[in-house]
Amino acid sequence: MRMKDPLFKPWNEASFVAVDIEGNGYNPAEIIEISTVLITPPGIAQRPTTWLVRPAHKISRRVTAIHGIRNKDVANAPTIDSIRDELSIQLSNHYFIAHYAHVDHEVLKRQLPAWEPRAVIDTAKLARRLLPRQDSYRLTAIIDTLGLEEQLRAIESTPHRATYDAFAAALIFLRLCKTNSGRELTLSEILDTTREPSPKQRDLFT
Repeated sequence: MRMKDPLFKPWNEASFVAVDIEGNGYNPAEIIEISTVLITPPGIAQRPTTWLVRPAHKISRRVTAIHGIRNKDVANAPTIDSIRDELSIQLSNHYFIAHYAHVDHEVLKRQLPAWEPRAVIDTAKLARRLLPRQDSYRLTAIIDTLGLEEQLRAIESTPHRATYDAFAAALIFLRLCKTNSGRELTLSEILDTTREPSPKQRDLFT
């Protein structure tokens, strides 16, 4: 029967990993910081796991001005090759969550070609579906709308750092996984946020 399909079960019968990557400012981007947050319902399973990573090329001044990570901060950090196995373990067998997820997914696939998440969930797209009157879908704007600042202060990080942004994506996901009526969304409904909803689908989220 169709309802046996795991996608039609409530989201909280699955496991997820929220991720954020900071790059060195060049194309293709090299990872200089990455954070993962494991979500095993009903909530976040542990504090973020974060690595600074030493890239092959220098960090541009432009992105240092955004996230604050300097070349000297990563001078003694491990390379992506040396954390690849550990990172693969963190990411394996989970649904992948990120804000503007295509960016992080693309960078990770380039670094971990054998890795493939169960599916990719973009919290920006999820917010567009569930917060249609929102003026901005930037991470900081959604944090403000959902009142998540206090929870984020507990991790002692700052916006545009991987720890903060990954934890924020995890909190946003958890907050948006219920409809306005309090019903838990199914995985199928969450994954449908990657597509333009039909009028019938819109009714599911009201």
